[in-house]
Amino acid sequence: MRSALLSLIGIILLSFFMISCSDDDPVTPQSDHFEAEGIVFLESGIKIADIFRGVTTDTLFAPKGGQTSGIDVKFYNSNKEMINPPNSAEQTLSWEIDNPNLVGVWQHPGEEGGFEFHLRGLVEGITQMEFFVMHEGHADFRSGKITIKVEFDPNAHGEPVGLKLYDEGTGTLLVTVKEDSSVVGALITAAGVTTDHIEVQFFDENNVEFQPDAIEHTINIISANTSIASITGLDPAEPFAFKVQGVSVGNTTLTIELLHNSIVEKTFLNIPVIVQ
Repeated sequence: MRSALLSLIGIILLSFFMISCSDDDPVTPQSDHFEAEGIVFLESGIKIADIFRGVTTDTLFAPKGGQTSGIDVKFYNSNKEMINPPNSAEQTLSWEIDNPNLVGVWQHPGEEGGFEFHLRGLVEGITQMEFFVMHEGHADFRSGKITIKVEFDPNAHGEPVGLKLYDEGTGTLLVTVKEDSSVVGALITAAGVTTDHIEVQFFDENNVEFQPDAIEHTINIISANTSIASITGLDPAEPFAFKVQGVSVGNTTLTIELLHNSIVEKTFLNIPVIVQ
């Protein structure tokens, strides 16, 4: 009787232990968790900062009134060897900023939670930031804090809200597509004649003109009626320039798309073309 009682108690204790262990992570096996001991920040493949086991002496910089180029995130394993971020859609990048009045984070539409981001400088100053790999509501990884410094940069710019088209040879402004999508000006040529190169310059909400990083960005130009005007003169060496070829007399319009990694990020419509 005593032996049977002890056996019963043993079974109950073993069952309790097994249930307790499964309650630690009842849905996701431990192998699904992302394991890393550091984080690496890169611009155009060049390391700009890192944190290993929560320790860093590095600083990330953001321009006041503008934003950084894309910052890619990779990680360190326990041997401080660089490893790629997790490729599961359930594991996402997140962050906390000590003072969000100084700096913000922007990610391309449709890429929220991905392992690339831009820092947007709001007000000059210094704050700190911590990064996380989130998985089913909890952090598989937390980086420790890194210093963020927002400072003045005369070349800083934000996201494009409009564009201007210039005659590349003379610098003459031909067309402006404003932030409210209204258009001023027109592209004019003659039937059988091709324009000189037309240069595309984008501008942000502060009217700062710029051309985005050509490694990640391209433009696509669409003629609404190719029997009146067609697009030519596209050259990878000048990714933000094109020519318009007059085909026959008439009026049509152009659409210019700005693409990021082959995905349309911004569309500018109803740019008039007049073929005389």
